[in-house]
Amino acid sequence: MVEKVAIVGVDPGGLAAAIALRSQGIEVQVYEKAQEFRPAGTGLGLAPNGLHSLDTMPTAGCANAPGIVETLKSSGCEVHHTVLKNIQSETIRTND
Repeated sequence: MVEKVAIVGVDPGGLAAAIALRSQGIEVQVYEKAQEFRPAGTGLGLAPNGLHSLDTMPTAGCANAPGIVETLKSSGCEVHHTVLKNIQSETIRTND
């Protein structure tokens, strides 16, 4: 059985993996090259299956921690229609 895991990169996926592994009793070391955290000026999109995964993920021993899904939903918005375009502004795909 795996006893130690190294995760390279502190992005949402890396942190979620670290929390899930730690909840299973696996020792986790997370490495990040950035010297400090600062706003990136980007957004984060989560599909329903991603929200479900976060909702079912253990909270690493924090039984009273508020749910991450509720926190994300309260500070974001739901997107019901998207249009993806190429550099020539031609529609590649639409999602409803």
